[in-house]
Amino acid sequence: MYKSGSLGFKQYQLRSNIDVNLTDSFKLGVDLATRFGKRTAPGVDANNIYKLIFGLPPNEIARYPNGLPARGGDEGNSILTSSNASGFDDIFTNTTTGRFTVDWKLSKLLKGLSIKGFTGFRKIETNRKTWYSPWTFYAQGDDGTFEPRIGLISKEQNVS
Repeated sequence: MYKSGSLGFKQYQLRSNIDVNLTDSFKLGVDLATRFGKRTAPGVDANNIYKLIFGLPPNEIARYPNGLPARGGDEGNSILTSSNASGFDDIFTNTTTGRFTVDWKLSKLLKGLSIKGFTGFRKIETNRKTWYSPWTFYAQGDDGTFEPRIGLISKEQNVS
């Protein structure tokens, strides 16, 4: 797995299971769960990052000795595309589920008779904010100076 400071995942969960005997013969259950999560990724999707990592010829450099990022391969530099230099993709998810149960023993009417039932719900809400930006890499000229250039993966190439 590639690693950069541009990746993140946080999740918070809350769960509650409550069963209440309202009478000797009637029981009510409430099960609730909620989960809030945020995932952060670079602007270029993981498929393209892996393609850049594995497709980089061994004679192409990712960084110059002075630390400046180089062109990388034909479609970009995996160091830059796997960082927030290529933008970001933030995904916020909120999931809430619930189940309500009823258990009513009717043994007073007929021995062994009972009614059990449940209903449930699930609500999933997802918000996504994506920002894709070109990144800067450097090309070394014949005189040894470094010129900034712009790198970009087209939308057709950046497919999840």
